[in-house]
Amino acid sequence: MPFSRILVFLLCILFLGCAVLSEKYKMEEYGRTIDSYETAMRVSDFNVACQYIAPDVLRHEDCMQRYENVKIASYSVRSAKVADDKQKVDLKVEVSYFLLDRYVVKKIMLEQSWQYEEASKRWLLKTAPPNFN
Repeated sequence: MPFSRILVFLLCILFLGCAVLSEKYKMEEYGRTIDSYETAMRVSDFNVACQYIAPDVLRHEDCMQRYENVKIASYSVRSAKVADDKQKVDLKVEVSYFLLDRYVVKKIMLEQSWQYEEASKRWLLKTAPPNFN
């Protein structure tokens, strides 16, 4: 009888440990993803930035069109809220930009929603970039 209780206890710990490692992996992957996305935005590499937009939200070609006349001056995350299940992160982001044909710096606040996709094991941006004007 004591052996079966010990076995059940050990199995519970094993399952809890796996869940914790899975959450840790997701958040580490989120960190790598957001670092890459932020870098792409800061240097106005929109080909890379658009690869993070979920295809069901906006096609890559349509994303690229939104950035045709844009140069990012600054991109900074102002706040982040991580869901309890570590599957979603909501960000408030401040972006300063100028339109290449006007050279007037503008500033906007964006709300972004990042979602972890189990099937592809990657984070995708579930909000489209704005129409810059």
